Amino acid sequence: MSLAMRIVHLATDYGLSSLGGAAIASTRLHNALVAAGGDSHYICIRQFEDGPNVHELPPKGTFSRWFHHQLTRLSR
Repeated sequence: MSLAMRIVHLATDYGLSSLGGAAIASTRLHNALVAAGGDSHYICIRQFEDGPNVHELPPKGTFSRWFHHQLTRLSR
């Protein structure tokens, strides 16, 4: 199966050992898309385990602070 679209997941955490249910669900979705041949990438602030196409943002920096603020604001 070949998926033609590029998918980018934006989340605070990545990994099945994460404490959040949304992080676990999005990790499973990302891994399934990659296994199916999809061009899926996962951008996170905290990476609890290794995974394909997972990009952890540096802990300090303007974009990282902005991204974390947006996620916090949206989760209220």
